[in-house]
Amino acid sequence: AQQIAARSGISIRTVFRLTSDVDSLHAAAVSRQVERLAPLYVALDVEGRLPVRINALVENRASIFETIAPVRRVAERLAASSATIADGLTRSHQLLRAQVRQVFATELGHLPSGRRRDVLNAADVASSWEAWDQLRRRMGLSRLESARATRELLGGILQPHETH
Repeated sequence: AQQIAARSGISIRTVFRLTSDVDSLHAAAVSRQVERLAPLYVALDVEGRLPVRINALVENRASIFETIAPVRRVAERLAASSATIADGLTRSHQLLRAQVRQVFATELGHLPSGRRRDVLNAADVASSWEAWDQLRRRMGLSRLESARATRELLGGILQPHETH
């Protein structure tokens, strides 16, 4: 609320007079973020060669994750105390997981059902915000290096190989 007041040039009291509570501010922030990011969530090709689909997914994720990074890091901190923000993060994860399931449906469809779930889980994690943030912030890799690492992870997970 203090940051909103400072950026808007109004008092904190005015911020709370204009909104019913902090959670409504969070809801407005989530809504604004969804609007802002909508153009980045594009339909990806679900057919064609696996390396091409992996590259398309990784490039799309890189665009999204580089755009959301500062806001996402704040949201992660606030999620523990805001059900609205936690719900927004959950919906985002569900959307991204569904995209992985869709883009790699061919590879997943060839697996036995128990293995299919494990491979989907691994591909979901490999292409997640958390993995991207680990590569970029914790490991200090460039966007290009992070994209290469993510492609390697997805390729290793999704290439046909022996059942374990």
